Amino acid sequence: MRSILRLALLFLLLLITVRSVSSESTVPFIYYYSYAESAFFIESADGIWRRTLTYYQVPQDHFGVLGPGWSPSGRWFAWFTYKLYGDFDMVNEIHIVSRSGKETKKFGSLGLITGLSWSPVEDLLYFEEGGGYGPKKAYMYNAEQDKLTELKEIANSPSSLQKTWSPDGNYLLRTYAQDGKTYIQVFLKDGKLYLEREIYIAGDEGAWEGRYYSCIRPDWTPHSDLMYMSNPDELIIEELATGLKQSYEFSDGTLGWVDWSPDGNYALIFKVQECLGSHVTFSGIWLLSRPDIRMIYLSNVSITPSVFNFGGMELWTSNSQRFVYVDVPGNIMVVEVPSLETEVLLSVPDEQQPVYQTYELYWLTNEDLVWVDRYWTLNHYNINSGLESTQLGDYSSGYHIRFSPNFEHVAVYDNSCGHTCIVSLTENPQTILELGSPDNRNLESTYYWHEDSDWLFVVTQNSGIFVVDIENRIVREAPVSQFNYSPAQFGWLPDVAD
Repeated sequence: MRSILRLALLFLLLLITVRSVSSESTVPFIYYYSYAESAFFIESADGIWRRTLTYYQVPQDHFGVLGPGWSPSGRWFAWFTYKLYGDFDMVNEIHIVSRSGKETKKFGSLGLITGLSWSPVEDLLYFEEGGGYGPKKAYMYNAEQDKLTELKEIANSPSSLQKTWSPDGNYLLRTYAQDGKTYIQVFLKDGKLYLEREIYIAGDEGAWEGRYYSCIRPDWTPHSDLMYMSNPDELIIEELATGLKQSYEFSDGTLGWVDWSPDGNYALIFKVQECLGSHVTFSGIWLLSRPDIRMIYLSNVSITPSVFNFGGMELWTSNSQRFVYVDVPGNIMVVEVPSLETEVLLSVPDEQQPVYQTYELYWLTNEDLVWVDRYWTLNHYNINSGLESTQLGDYSSGYHIRFSPNFEHVAVYDNSCGHTCIVSLTENPQTILELGSPDNRNLESTYYWHEDSDWLFVVTQNSGIFVVDIENRIVREAPVSQFNYSPAQFGWLPDVAD
C-alpha cells in the first residue's frame, strides 16, 4: 500500500514538474548588451532568469556594438565596434562568441569593416576591410570550422557599394564603382569568383553612396537568380546555374522597388523618375511575369514598401495567387494572377483625396486582408464574405502601429497613452495597457513582436526599451542603458537549429 502511495506521489510530483516546465517554456528569451555591466546577456523575457553570454567592454573611443548578431543556426553571435579617427579612417574589431559563451574569436584591429553579414542558411560570415579610399580585402569566415578564407579575386576598388547573399546562400553579390562605371562580382560561398560584368545604374557613383539614394541595386530573386539593369531600357534576370537570361523592356523611369511573390514567378515593380531625395515620386506600378516574360502596366502608385515607414506591408498572399496595391487617390486594389482580374476594395471619396492614408496593410490568410486607415478604422476583407470595419479608437497622433502575430492585439504610438497604447482586438477594441506618461510624450516608438507569442519589445526614442507581457499586463524596462537598432544590440533570442 505504501509503495502504491509513493508511486502516486512520485507521479504527482512529476506531473507538477512537467506542467511547470511547460509553463516556463512559453516565456521567450531576449538578449542584449549592457553598457553598465560591460557584458552581453541572455535573459528570460520576464526577467526571472539570466546568464552572461560573454563579457565585453566597449573601448572608450569606440562607437557602440553593431553587427549581424546571431548566425542562422543560432549557435554563433557576431558584432563589431569602430573608432573614428577622421572622415574615412576607422579601426574596427570583429568579435564572435558561441552560444555557450565558451568559444570566442576576435579579428582586430582592422581598417573600416563593411558588409559584415551571415549567410542566410549556414554559419558563414562575410566581411570586407580597408580604410578610407585605400584597397579592399574580403573574407569568408566559417564559424563551425574556425576557418578564414580570403577572396583573392576581389576587385581592388575603394568604392564598394553593396554586398548581398543570395537567398540559397550559394552566392555573394558585390557591386562596386570604378572610373565612372559600375560592376558586379558574384562569388561562390567557397570564395571563388563566379562572374564579373559591367551593369547600369541610375545616377552616378556619388548618388549610390548618398543617404537618400532611392533606386534598387542589383539584387536576387527568391530563386537566387540575379536581377540587374543592363542599360536604361532593359532589365535582366539571369539564372546563374544555367546562364539563361530573361530580358524585360524597361523605359520611362528606373527601378525604384521590387516586391516578389513567394513562389518567385511574379514581382511588383515600382518605377521612379528620380533616384535621389527623401521624398520619392513613383511613376507607376508594373507586374513582372516570369512565366511569359513580360511587364504589365497596372497603375500609378500611391504607397510602396520602401516608403511605408509607419506600419507594415505584405502585398502578396502566401500562395502567390493574389496581390494588393494602393493607387494614387488611395483606392485599395486586389488583383488575381495570372488572370489580372481586379477588385476595388476601397474607393476613396473625392473630398478625401489625396490625404487618405493606409497603415499596416497585409494578408492574414490567402483570403483575408486587413488594414487600418487614417481614421483608425480596422478593416477586414474576406474574399468570400466581403468587408467589415471596426473603429479602433480615437488616436489623434497615432501612426506607428504593429499587429501581434495572432492578430489579437495591436501596438499604437499615440500621445494619449504617453507614447504607446496596447489595444485588444479580441472583442470590442479597447486599450488594455498604456506605456509612458504625460511627462514622456512625443517619444517615437518602434515595436518588435515575438513571432509566436504575445510578448513585445517597445523601443522608445529616448526613454529606453520595454519588454511587455501582454497576457499578464506586465511592463518592465530592459536593462539597456543606451542602444541602437543593430541586431547585435538587443533582440529576441532565436532557437537553435537542428
